[in-house]
Amino acid sequence: MNTIKLALLTAVSFSFTSGVLAIPALAQDTAASWTLGGSAAFTSDYVFRGFSQTDENPAAQGSISLNHESGFAASLWGSNVDFNDGDEATVEMDGTLSYTHDLGPGKITVGGIYYAYPGADSDLDYDYVEAFGGYAFNIEDAVDVNAQAFYSPDFFAGSGDAVYTTAGLSIPVKLVEGLSVVGSAGYQWIDDNAAFGAEDYADWSAGLSYTWQKANFSVKYYDTNVDDNDFADDRVVGAISVSFP
Repeated sequence: MNTIKLALLTAVSFSFTSGVLAIPALAQDTAASWTLGGSAAFTSDYVFRGFSQTDENPAAQGSISLNHESGFAASLWGSNVDFNDGDEATVEMDGTLSYTHDLGPGKITVGGIYYAYPGADSDLDYDYVEAFGGYAFNIEDAVDVNAQAFYSPDFFAGSGDAVYTTAGLSIPVKLVEGLSVVGSAGYQWIDDNAAFGAEDYADWSAGLSYTWQKANFSVKYYDTNVDDNDFADDRVVGAISVSFP
């Protein structure tokens, strides 16, 4: 099996002006080019690509991100998990490096994600990396559309090569400011499906999302075409999140 090494190179160049008086201005400009943000969320079930990651129980989640005006960004995201594996894994931590650039009517984003499960036995081979690319655009200042593709050379639980593609949209409800109808559909290809109890599978979701100031409330229906895994059953999930600053 081929092994693909993921290399993400981030370069930031600074222009220095001679003279002591230029140093404070340079420091101010450099600091202004970075933005620190984050979020905190609570969800009735953590669903990832159609599969519950918390054995159908609630999850508390949080993230922090550092974004540069050039389009480079780094983030760390975490959540509790429960794979019904004897508490081998109780936490998931994801680190992401990405670059976003304007392209045509929308924005293209490329990057990589490292998924880690601290405390889990290394023999389970839960940790993995993915490279990804995506494109997002807006139609007539109304409908937001996005599409993404992910690739891992050694997916979760040592399941080998894996590719996931997904597309989603968000349509505002004009009668209620901040309310949108949202939906997505995806397809997962996995080299070794034993860990999932399923062949390559499809997943989809649909629901409502309401944003008020920095808070978001959502109710979504999730389902897959997987028949032999309770973690992939259909379910309705409610979530609330707050972003900062």
